[in-house]
Amino acid sequence: MIPHAPTVLIVEFGTSPGSLGSQTAAVIGDSTTPAQLLLSGLTPDTPYYYRLRFRPPASVIWQFGSGAPLRDVAARADKMRDCASRRTST
Repeated sequence: MIPHAPTVLIVEFGTSPGSLGSQTAAVIGDSTTPAQLLLSGLTPDTPYYYRLRFRPPASVIWQFGSGAPLRDVAARADKMRDCASRRTST
């Protein structure tokens, strides 16, 4: 993920949409460096769901995004890369 401004990011994840009991360590991303979040403790061949939480560094109020299955992440990442390459090629 590459946020447009400095942003604190975490990913909550779990094996069902209503039970996102694990989370990554918080990282700060900005528009110059992709944020990398490591999901650890995953079990092979197990479906996982995730939610991205984010906030400005000076805020204590978290916002959140998707609760989609993780298998959708790769397709979304490819789509985002395609959109980004179209914007930079014009």
